[in-house]
Amino acid sequence: MDPREINRCIDRVATLYARVPSPGEIERAREEFDAARGKVYDDDELHATHMGMFLEWYVLERALDGGGTPAERALGEPELLAELDADLLLALSRGQRALLEVVEAQDRALELVDLLLGGRWCVALDAPMTGIEPGEIFEARLIPWQGEVRLGPLMCYHPRSARETILDILDDARQQGEPGPELADALAEMRLRYSRFRNIAVEHIYSTAPFARQEAKA
Repeated sequence: MDPREINRCIDRVATLYARVPSPGEIERAREEFDAARGKVYDDDELHATHMGMFLEWYVLERALDGGGTPAERALGEPELLAELDADLLLALSRGQRALLEVVEAQDRALELVDLLLGGRWCVALDAPMTGIEPGEIFEARLIPWQGEVRLGPLMCYHPRSARETILDILDDARQQGEPGPELADALAEMRLRYSRFRNIAVEHIYSTAPFARQEAKA
């Protein structure tokens, strides 16, 4: 699975559906995404990752006015599919965004647990991922591909020192119900703040306090 082909596919569909079915569609989507995950600026360390994840979310997860994500709409248009890798787009549309913890790291595979939806995954790798260790937590997309499960090219790594707090946040969320993508978004906003304020202790950025306040309001 070539990351360049994934990016080309996402970019092409996003471009075609940026203003369909109504003008300003992608601008409204960007506002929604930034409200959930924090607003990035050009000089932010996570700018490229944030923008790439926005396009993935827009194409694969966000329904357009009238229903259907851009990917679902594109899969129903034979003329458009003729210029795309239809099998790849279908695989992307069937994937899931996940918050993953590394259980075991091998040269050509990772054993992962999805902390949001549950399930243990053996993810095939084209090449070893250097520096990744058991206990690492990161957000990425799981993609079914030719009888295997692969990782999408975009990953948002959380600091190892925040692991216990993240697990506490997940435990609290499970007591309130099944944690969903909005929890991954909240953690991504913490990761963005952590990248900006490295002089602040990680426990003051990754905190259960915002979730406790939301629970009190509910």
